[in-house]
Amino acid sequence: MNELISQLSDSDDVVERLSQLISVYPFNEYEYVISTLLGRDKLTLDGYYELRDDYVARNLFLYVFEISAPRGFGEAWAQGHLKELVPEL
Repeated sequence: MNELISQLSDSDDVVERLSQLISVYPFNEYEYVISTLLGRDKLTLDGYYELRDDYVARNLFLYVFEISAPRGFGEAWAQGHLKELVPEL
């Protein structure tokens, strides 16, 4: 992404803004960079989909960190995962 940012005519301004950015869910530095690159036609929608799909493929279990309640974790993820590993359960 840094390579794409460097192609912007005001890349210094974007980098400066990024360094001062305050992240508040769901707005964070990645959302800012992606939306800026999309808005400036440096990242296509297909390019975004490819970037997103590659990231998700590399981080298959990242959604587990979004499960906040212990019971939710156990019921929503752990039980299903164990049943995949050991169907006899």
